[in-house]
Amino acid sequence: MRVFQFVPDPNFQQQNIVLAAPDDENPLLAYNGNAFNRWANPGFIQYSNKQPTKWNWSLNSYNNLAVFIHFINALIVFVLCFTYLDSKPENVVFVSGKIKLSSTNYALVDINTKETCDDVKHYSNDYKALQTNNMQNIHIFSDFMPHSLYDFSNKTLFKYDIPDYSLQLHYMIAFFFTLSFVFQAINGMYLGFEGSFPRVMSYFEYSISSSLMIVVLAVNTGILELYTIIAFFGLFFGMNILGACAEIISWTNAYLFQNRSMKFGWLIPHFAAWVLFLIVYIPILAMYEKVRSCSAGVPGFITAAIYVEFLFFILFGISQTYFLAWRSIDHTAKVEWYMDFVNITLSIVAKTFLAWVLIGPVLSVHEISDIYVNQ
Repeated sequence: MRVFQFVPDPNFQQQNIVLAAPDDENPLLAYNGNAFNRWANPGFIQYSNKQPTKWNWSLNSYNNLAVFIHFINALIVFVLCFTYLDSKPENVVFVSGKIKLSSTNYALVDINTKETCDDVKHYSNDYKALQTNNMQNIHIFSDFMPHSLYDFSNKTLFKYDIPDYSLQLHYMIAFFFTLSFVFQAINGMYLGFEGSFPRVMSYFEYSISSSLMIVVLAVNTGILELYTIIAFFGLFFGMNILGACAEIISWTNAYLFQNRSMKFGWLIPHFAAWVLFLIVYIPILAMYEKVRSCSAGVPGFITAAIYVEFLFFILFGISQTYFLAWRSIDHTAKVEWYMDFVNITLSIVAKTFLAWVLIGPVLSVHEISDIYVNQ
């Protein structure tokens, strides 16, 4: 039996009540023999005896295994970063642990005064041609639009790329293993108490770790635009927070309110998260196919990373769809157990696979001084 205690608002004048219900069932709320309206209820239901079941002890053991695997992965990758990976070549897409990003910018320059910022002077080849009066490839505006709006006459538009920050991809991989280790350990403190809280801890961890994973994938396909990478990180962060919102809505309605009109309210943030996922991953797939079609072959480990991780991300989304739908129809402790088990499994496999399918081949790359052939 699980015992539930009703804890009212301090201003609620009625007497406290304690309710009991068989395991895996919700308490039948009653007050003085009458049906109790949860929506009008200013209080909250709390578990008063949190005794882990045999299944939950096994789940805790499995979670501890995941903690250990994430810790070992983080330790190994950090050691490799400090001792070996830093000597590998930089800025070689597909295999480098250090990739320099750039930001694309535009500037309108008056061809008479030639006044502009130092970045244009330094990074724009067209501006350098303008300085030498080589006007052959420079397009000059005339009456582009009414002068009352903006005077384009005698101006030209320069595009220039500024080299920005370098991403240390191997350190990012080590960091998301560390995050997984820490959050998985924290999550294990609660797994013994099956229905007492929404399963949001994993989503908070994924909001950072999976965002780092998508950045690593994007850079390894050749997406090196700084602002695009920042947007990808932000969209994946938002995707996971929406997943957490879906979990909270589902859990709250299943175990507290049971409002029929909100039974599937979690679908709104859930499908919004699917949209954000596709907004990020479709450009990555398109970039990969573009690179593949224009190349003399693409390393097989990159192909595996792109498509296998795509499958793992899809499985994460499908598992939430399935388990939240199950909970909406039949909210038993079994839902929570299977949900935790699947999330732990996907976390171990997806992160370990991505890390080693990318780091493994890099370990075979020769030193920087040996990779180029001088003709």
